[in-house]
Amino acid sequence: MNRKPFQKGILCICITTLAFSTMEITGKMISGSIHPFQMTFLRFLIGGLFLLPFAVRELKHRQLKLRPSDFLFFALTGVIGIVISMCLFQTAVLYTKAAVVAVIFSSNPLFTAPLARLILKEEMGLRKWIALALSIVGISLIFNPFSLSPDVKGMALALVSAVSFSLYSVISKSRVQRYGGVVLNSFSFLTGSAILLLIILPMGYPVTANISGANIWQLLYLGVFVTGIGYYCYLTAMKYTSAITASSVFFIKPALASVLSFLILGEKLGLLSIAGIALIIASSFLMMKQGGKNRS
Repeated sequence: MNRKPFQKGILCICITTLAFSTMEITGKMISGSIHPFQMTFLRFLIGGLFLLPFAVRELKHRQLKLRPSDFLFFALTGVIGIVISMCLFQTAVLYTKAAVVAVIFSSNPLFTAPLARLILKEEMGLRKWIALALSIVGISLIFNPFSLSPDVKGMALALVSAVSFSLYSVISKSRVQRYGGVVLNSFSFLTGSAILLLIILPMGYPVTANISGANIWQLLYLGVFVTGIGYYCYLTAMKYTSAITASSVFFIKPALASVLSFLILGEKLGLLSIAGIALIIASSFLMMKQGGKNRS
């Protein structure tokens, strides 16, 4: 058995996990100097351009010519995934801990299951219902219903961001076989960034202002490493392992992001938040086991 492709897939999972686990932390570090909409626009513009050569190569390989209807589809996924989900995500980082946003956003695959059932008519087994219930309890604990936390606004934004990203995933799934993941993500990122620019300009938000030597490297890290290399490695991991194995990224991220947030930003989590994280990790594990069972 040739283990090189599998080992390449595992390496890609490690790179993706590091990229995705540092996404909220890096955004938090420069959130005081760069507007959330501006950061989202620049991040996905850079990431989309990074993926573009791979997307063009994939289009040639598939002998696929994009039609106007394809760009309308990319506009739809761009609005849901970038303009709505990612703008809310980046705004959430302003109002609560980076670790909390990371954990709540990592629960997005759990919301994908009921949305896929509703939109794509996919079956949803008992394990998925249990996983969803555990995730909801975990998120409730992180929200801490026993106190009026000032972080509630950020948590709520992160939750809506996670649900809308799940919707992006479900809608994308309906055509991923036609385009391939790299094409779909690259053109969705670029189209979403273009639409976001049309929103930013009339609202008077900065586009390139406030970028300095103090934040340029974090911004490039978000655009190139997290969005470009991170998504590319995630798609490559699915190619060389399986979608279920690659999705372990979202299983590891809540714990790793929490540890890194403590080490880098000094963020501490309460007992209820830790319990909520544990439930979300457990629910992600159940969801992956269900996916593995269906795959066999």
